[in-house]
Amino acid sequence: MDANGKVAVITGASDGLGAVLAQQLAAAGYHVWVLARNEAKLQAVVGAIRSGGGQADYAVCDVTSPESVAQSFAHIGAQAGQVDLLISNAGVWLQGATADATTDDIVRTINTNLLGIILVTRAALPLIKAHAGGQIVNVISNAGVEPNGDWSIYTASKYGARGFTDSLKLELADRGIRVTGVYPAGMSTGFFQKAGLDVPPGQPWMMP
Repeated sequence: MDANGKVAVITGASDGLGAVLAQQLAAAGYHVWVLARNEAKLQAVVGAIRSGGGQADYAVCDVTSPESVAQSFAHIGAQAGQVDLLISNAGVWLQGATADATTDDIVRTINTNLLGIILVTRAALPLIKAHAGGQIVNVISNAGVEPNGDWSIYTASKYGARGFTDSLKLELADRGIRVTGVYPAGMSTGFFQKAGLDVPPGQPWMMP
């Protein structure tokens, strides 16, 4: 893949899968914009890419905040002019019985995993439509295709993301914009540990 300086934007890119994707896309020739809430981690990702000869910038962005998302993409638009590839990768984990979930848990999960994708897509679309083509990739989860009795709220957020992705694909089909959903299983990225889960040694993972 030779991107020839095309612009890629990745949310949830301060570590884990998002950071790996950023490094790979930069190596392929993309000018990568990494978005997340943790500025120090974003700076580290950008620094690693630049030290390897790649092009990267960052914007501090909370995908659950319409204002933060709008500001981030206004900045990207002013600096880059367009977006060729958007990867919505930000997400949070929630496991447990519905009756035990707090309102904050529920709102945080739905707002990050579903509303965040919608807000980011809405903000990015004018920059994607600024030229012919473009691609949107939503990193969802196998929970978006396979329900689990212990993940009801998380699964709801992912089924919603799947529905949005499938409908968006139809919405944008005549504009030359490709829309793809990917549904990975668990990966060794620290995702579950961030949610406070104890991950047993030897747990099998997908890459990375």
